[in-house]
Amino acid sequence: MAVVADVADAPGGFGAQGHGNSPASVVGRNPGAPPRSRPTGTFGITGTVRDLTPGRPGQLALTVSNPQPFALTVTSITTKVKDASAGCRAVNLSVSVFAGGLRTPAHGSATTSVQVSLAPGAPDACSGADFPLVFSGVGRRG
Repeated sequence: MAVVADVADAPGGFGAQGHGNSPASVVGRNPGAPPRSRPTGTFGITGTVRDLTPGRPGQLALTVSNPQPFALTVTSITTKVKDASAGCRAVNLSVSVFAGGLRTPAHGSATTSVQVSLAPGAPDACSGADFPLVFSGVGRRG
């Protein structure tokens, strides 16, 4: 589920933004079973990007919250962009995928970022727009 916060226009121009908050799964391994075979819990992912300008890359700050009593390593985070409005479609915003090893302590949090870009030809309807973002992620114990 995406949670959209209040929007404030960026100084001097366009100022498109995006926010989101989504649950994700921690996966475990049964002996003899393939990896990612059994969910063992969940973790949260939140993210915010502000002041996007067409054609100029920015950074989407991501925070992973781990409510589990064990440390986890997040190995991937993907972002689904939803339409900001009928005149400012999701296709105008691209977000890279996180792939790596973000270690998150038990009952703690960790941060990372991914690149985000507003299309160079984004319509005027995207000025000051707020894109809902939905995150999904995969993590493992440890």
